[in-house]
Amino acid sequence: MNAFRFTLCLLLILLNTYAAANITIDGDIIYVETNNYKVQFDYGVITYLHNKLTDETYTLPLERTREIFVAIMGKNYEFKDRHSQTVETHKINADTAEVLFQKGGNEIRLVVAIDPNTDDLLISGDCVADTPGVYAIQWAIDNLNIANLRLIIPSKRLQVIDNALPIDHREVLYPSDSWEAQLAIVESKYGGFYLRSKDTTFQFKNLVYQRHQTKFGLNFRTQNQAPWDMLTTATSVTWRLNTYTGDWCVPAQMHRDWMEGTFDPWRLSDVASWVSDIGLVVIHSTLNAELLPFLAEVVAPTKTLLYLTDWRKEGHDVNHPDFSNPHERFEGFLETARRHGFRVMLHVNIHNCSPHHPLYSELQRFHIRNPGNGELSGWRWDEIDNPQRNAHINLASSKFRNHLVQQFTALYEKYNIDAFHLDVSHYVANDANGLIEGLTSAQANVLMHKELVQAMPGVVLGGEGLHEVTFFRESFAQRSQITGAPHPISTFLFSPYTYFYGGLGTPGTPDSRYLVYLETAEAQGYLPTFWINNKNDILKYPFVQQILSVVRRQQDLGLQPKIDCTWGPNVLFQYTTQTGETVTHQRSNGGSVLIMTNPDLNRDGKVNILDLILISKKLGQQVPQATLGDLNGDGVINLLDLTLLGEHMSSTQ
Repeated sequence: MNAFRFTLCLLLILLNTYAAANITIDGDIIYVETNNYKVQFDYGVITYLHNKLTDETYTLPLERTREIFVAIMGKNYEFKDRHSQTVETHKINADTAEVLFQKGGNEIRLVVAIDPNTDDLLISGDCVADTPGVYAIQWAIDNLNIANLRLIIPSKRLQVIDNALPIDHREVLYPSDSWEAQLAIVESKYGGFYLRSKDTTFQFKNLVYQRHQTKFGLNFRTQNQAPWDMLTTATSVTWRLNTYTGDWCVPAQMHRDWMEGTFDPWRLSDVASWVSDIGLVVIHSTLNAELLPFLAEVVAPTKTLLYLTDWRKEGHDVNHPDFSNPHERFEGFLETARRHGFRVMLHVNIHNCSPHHPLYSELQRFHIRNPGNGELSGWRWDEIDNPQRNAHINLASSKFRNHLVQQFTALYEKYNIDAFHLDVSHYVANDANGLIEGLTSAQANVLMHKELVQAMPGVVLGGEGLHEVTFFRESFAQRSQITGAPHPISTFLFSPYTYFYGGLGTPGTPDSRYLVYLETAEAQGYLPTFWINNKNDILKYPFVQQILSVVRRQQDLGLQPKIDCTWGPNVLFQYTTQTGETVTHQRSNGGSVLIMTNPDLNRDGKVNILDLILISKKLGQQVPQATLGDLNGDGVINLLDLTLLGEHMSSTQ
């Protein structure tokens, strides 16, 4: 009898589990429920979203806004007014439903389904218009409560949008530096929900944030490949929505695992061994060899990457794509750098072509055009007399790629170059010229990276910006100052494969701008980065000397920036927050237990390089146990304390 009851209970549990994943329709409303969430579609727009894992509801019971809607994007093919359209909603099968919108000769089909393996809500669709000019199809989520939610986007620019940020509208484009991975996370107190795509073709997509008073909505667009003038249809990629419990790391880890399994990226451990040792990037433009012996005494040369921005005789960004004429000081500088053990990265460009270069006449037909208005794309293109004026050439041209590979390979073989910085490598365009040699701009960018590493075995590549198109072969990537609060999501997604460092916009002197940059860099795990062209750039500023002193200690200890969602395998770390709360994290350390005092030495709420500076001033001092800086409580401030502090770098206390 007991066995029968147990079996019956188990059967009821299983039936309830399976019953939780279903789609029902009531008029034009679609209701979706799984073990993770409840979702309601009203005329094709998600207007209700409840996380069953955390018992949180993310939407408000408000009317929809006109900015959030299902649409054909083109020449006024919009479906804002539900009264001027025909809507038909029906089920295709138990796990799939569709909504048909008709307005005149225009039609949208939105398909909603449940993935039986993951419980992901799958959203896709297609459309047809009665007039050419269609560039995208759009679906949407509305009524999201701005007071309790924040939107997290992998981006070089704006990474977090919340109630504190005075932004009513923001549009980002994938793949680009404004939307680096096809993932968006909406985070609440105990969990959240995410939307992602598993598209492997790098199809252009837009995410549009629209705020209205106490709520916000999100439009998701899938773009056609340009040119658009004659197009009357569009098809959406499949978007995946699901809820989670925990913090943003849960969906971020999921997407990172997918990226690694899909794009076959080289991890940092897969490339030249010296890459993993780099702890400092020095941006240098003057080829001043006299600096190098002095710099070698201040930092660890073998763990320092010299990024040479202006090594060509023609000068920076002039006469591209010719990289065959190094400056007369180049060879001497390179020889001195090698003698001291520095690693060297050359600044090159993979899109620019000067209109005065003989090759431009042959490449002109591959000059990238804006998909909306057909205008030519280029650097300083409107400045007719500027010697740095350059056209942006589509890498789908095999002639252009072959020229670049030959130029870079000649440098690599002649001078044994360690690394190349591929300037503008992040630029992927929906080119109005259409496919070139059967390739999109994104596919050509991927091919360019593959051809470079095939031609130069052992070469290391860096780039400007980073996203899913470029990360798989770039071991270094420039970052710039962001808008709003910094967030480590991009670093987390790409950190197993790429080190971030400061870009050319990094302030050259340690003024207030540099302190702002430093805060961003610490929060996102950048490699320390400095502009240094001569001794005075160091000697003139005590602050620079302090920072470089700390960097040297980091280099000696092998400490690298790290963004991770775990505290690692098992030591008990204990510290007290500013509010007096005791926080512990348990890890194993051969059975021993360490009691750690608050690593936020200056009590600014963050563990960063400023705390390292404070602790470095006390190295070697005998102190009472648990004194400020004695993190492990052994009565002396030493390398163990520095190491422990390094483990907590970029954490918030």
